[in-house]
Amino acid sequence: MASNVLQVEVLEDYINCTICLNVMTKTITTSCCHRFCEKCIKEWVDRNSKCPCCNSTLNSKHLYSDRQYDSLIECIVKEKSRLQEAYFQKVCLSAGNNEACAGRNPITDSSCIENVLKKHLQKSLIEHGSYFQSLKTEFDVKRKLYEAQIRTSKDELMSKHACQSDLKEKIANLERNVVELQNEFENCQKLVAEAYDRYLTEHIPNLHILPISVSVYIIDKDLRLPDVILKPDTRLNEVQGVIRKILFERHHDEITEWTDEPVYIFSPLAKRSSGSVEYKKIIEEMKCGKEISGVSITSWTDRPVLTCQMKPGSEIVLYNCMKLDSDNPICYIHQHQPGSSTAVDYYKCQDCGFNWICKSCIKFCHKGHSTSVHVLQNKPTWACCYCPKKKKCLME
Repeated sequence: MASNVLQVEVLEDYINCTICLNVMTKTITTSCCHRFCEKCIKEWVDRNSKCPCCNSTLNSKHLYSDRQYDSLIECIVKEKSRLQEAYFQKVCLSAGNNEACAGRNPITDSSCIENVLKKHLQKSLIEHGSYFQSLKTEFDVKRKLYEAQIRTSKDELMSKHACQSDLKEKIANLERNVVELQNEFENCQKLVAEAYDRYLTEHIPNLHILPISVSVYIIDKDLRLPDVILKPDTRLNEVQGVIRKILFERHHDEITEWTDEPVYIFSPLAKRSSGSVEYKKIIEEMKCGKEISGVSITSWTDRPVLTCQMKPGSEIVLYNCMKLDSDNPICYIHQHQPGSSTAVDYYKCQDCGFNWICKSCIKFCHKGHSTSVHVLQNKPTWACCYCPKKKKCLME
């Protein structure tokens, strides 16, 4: 029975709109024989003049209603619902038989509690299948897009009308994108399986209420923090403490203020491994009103697992969300207070040839130099920093 359900789900690849990724409604067939939702394709051709699948020239005159395909979709959806119900009843019957074989007395009469459990078990089975199917659909759409771009580039390469080296580099980049997409898809499934296995030792929950493992990427510092665990009720501002601690431990930099800039959530298949340049470009496009698939905007007070339906392997991206000590450097000689027991870290610069340089000066005045720690947590009795004394301080 499970195989029958899967066979019907395979057909979803043919009845889902490649623009909205949902089951097509009021199907439209194009002159190049591709099908979409009526609303989706009409909005598309208003902004573009090419088919989203094959790049053929397309306008409103090339769109045709396909009511026969609508009838086919309706039959497939009904058959899927029927098979899911039958599969669920089989699972429940099998569970009852196992209880009887183990010497227990299964509930024979349908009680209120049993009806609630059945309802949620059926929903859970359906949602688990849909969860992975939606992830695979997103993966297939992006993979096909890359493959289409590769074919187009290879055709241009064969025509010899374009720069050969540029096209070869473009093809190589696209092929790397396909490999990275495949690896991320497999990694996402692995993370889901590990998280679910870990959690099921104590619970049998709906997939969307599991604690998930995500990463945090700080564009300003080009810093990625892996394996940050979020619970469904975790607010983003609870992650601020983790970020503060790691920035201080790794960069000796303190966060002085959190700004009101929005926080960006990238799904596993939308995040970028290349770093800040691509992220900045995407964020600037979204600030101009463009919608990016797999990217959502939230704030520090939101619960992203619930509001953004975050999946394991997603990435929280921060841009201009914080102000750091290093953003407004002040030499220690201007901060020293007589009689204070404040601890100060000092460094040495091999390029300039002297020690006893405060943290602000080592980051600002000696940026790009060869530096190292001289002494940590020193408690100076006077305004000690040799950078101004050696006339190297750029903050004077």
